[in-house]
Amino acid sequence: MTTTELDLLLDEISNEAFDSLDELSKNNEMTDIDLRNSLMEDYDISEMMASRVYGAWELRNKDIYNKKLVNALKEPHPAHTGRMKVLETIVKEIL
Repeated sequence: MTTTELDLLLDEISNEAFDSLDELSKNNEMTDIDLRNSLMEDYDISEMMASRVYGAWELRNKDIYNKKLVNALKEPHPAHTGRMKVLETIVKEIL
């Protein structure tokens, strides 16, 4: 697969825009459409390009969220630790 000029342009815009989108989305007052419109205005790009940059940013955030979730699920929740000890005791007594 070849890299096109559009790919390079989107990559360059994304490097700057991701930080901007992170800041704008922190307060949760802007909708998806508002964030895309902000990209169009701030970077003077078309709606299609803004949608592609926004989509890439959204995928990156979901990936970060999923990695945090996986790391959090590696260890049992403290509320379940006591229950697990009780179950282990019961299993040992039965066997």
